[in-house]
Amino acid sequence: VYKVISKQDGKIYAAKKTVLENIPYDSRKKCLSEIKYHKKLNHPFIVPCLQDFLYKDKFTISIMPLCEGGDLFTALQESRHSG
Repeated sequence: VYKVISKQDGKIYAAKKTVLENIPYDSRKKCLSEIKYHKKLNHPFIVPCLQDFLYKDKFTISIMPLCEGGDLFTALQESRHSG
């Protein structure tokens, strides 16, 4: 995941790159399906996918709001260790 700045609005977003090259067809199909459904989700605990791009059939880029606090797994691990 990369931190990016939009040329259109100047806001900071997260860009998730998913490589599609050299993976089996079934896995590739599942990956593209997951991205499609992620764009349709609307849930308060899931970061929305605002936009996605397929680049030369080699990888996808999914644009999402940037969550500065890190990921849920790390937060849970830190919470567990702190009491």
